[in-house]
Amino acid sequence: MITAAFDIGSLQRSDTTTVEILHPVSGDATGMKVVVHGVDSPTYREADRALRNRRLHKLQHSGRNTKITAEGTDADGLELLVRCTASWEGFKENGQPLPFTKDNARRVYEEHPWLRRQVDAAVTDAASFFASSPSSSSASLSTSSD
Repeated sequence: MITAAFDIGSLQRSDTTTVEILHPVSGDATGMKVVVHGVDSPTYREADRALRNRRLHKLQHSGRNTKITAEGTDADGLELLVRCTASWEGFKENGQPLPFTKDNARRVYEEHPWLRRQVDAAVTDAASFFASSPSSSSASLSTSSD
């Protein structure tokens, strides 16, 4: 059977995407935007490895008394999200612009779980990091012995 081969070179992946934050009740655009690194980006992979290595190191050096807790894994998830957040715009707090810093991101994600969920979902949505290409297949053919 002869089938058209998919050309993986036709995929154009970006390491970052912009998340438009929606109001948690109405679903309307808020004007807030967050730029994040995705799961396939070097930034995400390095942060994920660093956090897992930290956890493994702790387990290796603490022995049997070390417990893995939901609070600990939640803290690691928060830290991963903070490390994958590159910037933001349109954020205000008490009527004042809220500049992007890692500390501000950590605090906002902790205090506003609805916002954290939107950003976290975007980081793990691999499709958001691929640009549309004119053609998803090539003219080359492959053969199968099926």
